[in-house]
Amino acid sequence: MSDMALLEVLRRPISVEEYNRMAEAGILAPDERVELLDGDVILVPPHGAPHFSTVLRMGQTLTLRLGERTCVSVQLPVIVSDRSEPEPDIAILGKREDFYASGIPRAPDVLAIIEVADSSLGVDAGKKLKIYAEAGVPEYWIVDVNRGAVVVHRDPSGAGYDSVQTHYRGGRVSFAALADETFIVDELIG
Repeated sequence: MSDMALLEVLRRPISVEEYNRMAEAGILAPDERVELLDGDVILVPPHGAPHFSTVLRMGQTLTLRLGERTCVSVQLPVIVSDRSEPEPDIAILGKREDFYASGIPRAPDVLAIIEVADSSLGVDAGKKLKIYAEAGVPEYWIVDVNRGAVVVHRDPSGAGYDSVQTHYRGGRVSFAALADETFIVDELIG
């Protein structure tokens, strides 16, 4: 057996604080598309037209309908743990008068997170789902562009969610924290 076979690859996760210092120092370029997930800096692939269009449509629809009661954040960071600072496609945040000028939103500020998935479905339904559930994010939607579906995860427990429902075009969906505002799936995803 060679010495190489005996070597174990050790992972050194970084913290949110270190990640943000890397950005401030220019190690991560301001326009570099990366996220911090469970201590790893992950490259975010470029978005195609279906992803772009869906995020744009949902962002506008949710802002128009929920903007008086919430802050709708589109592709901006949320700190969900000391080792994860993802940039979800959309985060529905509790309303704050300062619009979070005092700091990046954290998990307790989040009412719901939405990830739009076409080529990213594996990460969104795997690593991100686990991270959001562990952080106690109360509601997590995965918009599956290819199936025309909104998969709603509620009731976080450990590394998953106890309630999962799939809503297709023609169906209706709402956020648990804003149950009086119902959306037709088509108006969200086109």
